[in-house]
Amino acid sequence: MPEHSPPLLSVNCVAAVQATEAARRAGVKRFVYASTGNVYAPSFNALSEGAPVRRDNWYSLSKVMAEDALALYQQYLDVSFARIFGVYGPEQEGKLVPTIIHKVRDELEVFVDRNPNDHSDVDGLRVSLIYIDDLIDALVGMLDKPHNGPVNLAGDEAVSIRWLTEEAARLLGKSPRISVGERYREFDLVADTTVYHQLFGLPKISFRAGMERILGCLG
Repeated sequence: MPEHSPPLLSVNCVAAVQATEAARRAGVKRFVYASTGNVYAPSFNALSEGAPVRRDNWYSLSKVMAEDALALYQQYLDVSFARIFGVYGPEQEGKLVPTIIHKVRDELEVFVDRNPNDHSDVDGLRVSLIYIDDLIDALVGMLDKPHNGPVNLAGDEAVSIRWLTEEAARLLGKSPRISVGERYREFDLVADTTVYHQLFGLPKISFRAGMERILGCLG
């Protein structure tokens, strides 16, 4: 929404430049900016760091502008961009994974959107998720290993809404209520994690193990 544009640009772009300038003045050698996988243009393909970015919504634009601005600091300090995909973990609220878990627990219906390119695909949005512990390890690793430019921080598994729902139902001992909606989704959000693997190896926590940890905390 246009009314959100001033704070978005102020926090995501201007404040990032101010922080980087402060780091330069302080003699800092390495700076990591928390960007997002949502900078990528809509696609059903796995998104590599060189994939086209989008500038047609304020949030994505604010992150892209910050990356472009901070890249100008590369001659003064190492700048890396952590393009973070779907983070999940215990005690999270209001995001994709806890929302699906709560719906399954309360025996509410979960809708999945169709794929316009494949009418047999009725599994809903596919998204790369990363468990919070793996994300923290990767962010710390980006401070230790110089890598100028963006890095996708995401898990290896492209999790669909259907699979997420069915896994939550299995662990909760519930019967999933899944319905195929009439809408067609415009994209998936799946990361190419080649650079991640080169820098940090494989993520330690699989999606199934992450779900078990979350539900274990719920009791």
